[in-house]
Formats: sequence, C-alpha cells, structure tokens
Amino acid sequence: MSANDYSRLLERAKRDLTRLKTQRAELQAQIVEVDRRIEKQKKGIEGLAHLADQQSLIELPVGAVNPLAKYESFTDAVSYALKTVVSNLTPTQVRDRLRQLGYDLTKYKSDPVASIHTILKRLEKSGKLRGERNEIGKLAYRWISEEEKLEKALMPTSFVLETGNAALEIVGKDEPGRKN
Repeated sequence: MSANDYSRLLERAKRDLTRLKTQRAELQAQIVEVDRRIEKQKKGIEGLAHLADQQSLIELPVGAVNPLAKYESFTDAVSYALKTVVSNLTPTQVRDRLRQLGYDLTKYKSDPVASIHTILKRLEKSGKLRGERNEIGKLAYRWISEEEKLEKALMPTSFVLETGNAALEIVGKDEPGRKN
C-alpha cells in the first residue's frame, strides 16, 4: 500500500469516528428523553395507585409479565402481594391477589387459603402486618410500611409534665445566679 492509500484510510476512519460520536450523542439524547418519560410515567402510576387505593408496584424486571412467577417462597409471595396494595386484604383476597400477580397456586393440593392464614398470622406476630376487622367483621391484613415502622420507633415515650409552682421550682432550681 502506498502512503496515499493510508491517507485515504485515515480520512475514512476519522469520518467513521465522527459519525459514531454523532450517533452516540443522538442515542444519549434519546436515553435522556426515555428516562424523563419513565419518571413522568412513574409519577402518573403513583397518583393513580393512590386514587385506586393501591400502592404502585415494586420495580419489576424489564419484560416481567408475572411478577410473582420467580418467587419460590410462599411467604415471600404473600408479602409481595400485600406490599402492592394499600387497603386491607382478607386471606381469600390475598389468594386472589396472588393469582392476579401470576403466582402458581396449583402446586398446593388443598385450598391455599389455610396456608395463607398461617403465613398472615406469622407475619402479623413478627410486626410486618397489621390485622384489623373490616366493615363486615372479617379479619383483614395490611402491610406495615417502613415509614410507619420508623414513625412508631421514633415516637416519644410518655412522660409527666409538672405544672404550676412545682414546675417553676424545678425549672428555676439550678439556674446560675438565681437564689433559691
């Protein structure tokens, strides 16, 4: 090859590099736009979930149709089903929610509601759920959010606040320069 051939190859390589950089910049701009649309969609979902009295779904892997299909543990599946709604669910509603989310209940020989009852009681005892009677008197459960747990943990303990002269004496007792 002659020096002229190398010069032409060099110029072509430079043009290709410029084209690739332009293509990358265009793709990055598309990514920014898609990220903006994703955030907008998430906010819309959060708003609609609030109006529908449900929590927005936990982030799902791309292309996941049945979010519970990957769960082996029945307890994990029940927990997930309760985390994705705000309202209280009875055990039969939990079963229906599991089906809706794609959990395979056919592997259970008997009615899975009995197992769901056991799991709900265990989760309630561990402080992850709150069980309350619904309007027709049935026990229904709601997942306790991390915010609620934190709020409860940070609640001040009760104390007695003295009033009147006793309070003034206690407050003023050790003030410097004060004669008691």
